[in-house]
Amino acid sequence: MGNLTFWLTGHPPHDNTTRRWHWAKRSREMKMWRDAANWATRAAYRDSTLTGAFRPCRIHVVFKYKFRRTRDVANLVASLKPVIDGIVDARMLRDDSPEWLPEPPTVVEMVDPQGFDGIIVTLTEIEP
Repeated sequence: MGNLTFWLTGHPPHDNTTRRWHWAKRSREMKMWRDAANWATRAAYRDSTLTGAFRPCRIHVVFKYKFRRTRDVANLVASLKPVIDGIVDARMLRDDSPEWLPEPPTVVEMVDPQGFDGIIVTLTEIEP
């Protein structure tokens, strides 16, 4: 099955952070991440091996950081909502229901002090 990989600089804000924000600020930030994921997905499609037909997919995300510290994996998964919505907006997934995204995104953390600080998202088709 095919796959598509793209990266975004920075990290989407966690729910614990955005919970205290004014609704307009939260909306602007979520729209920024959604649009960034949309355009990054579209740009990566050219080099992908996706079949072109809608198929259920698995999402794997690598969170790369420059500093080592304890992070809550559940919050990392929750922070991916605007990124997943951007993938749907780019029409790589029909929607984010369990029919098309049968399992939650898998998340891995990596620390690289001299490296990239952001997320690497891989979308992999699975057999229906």
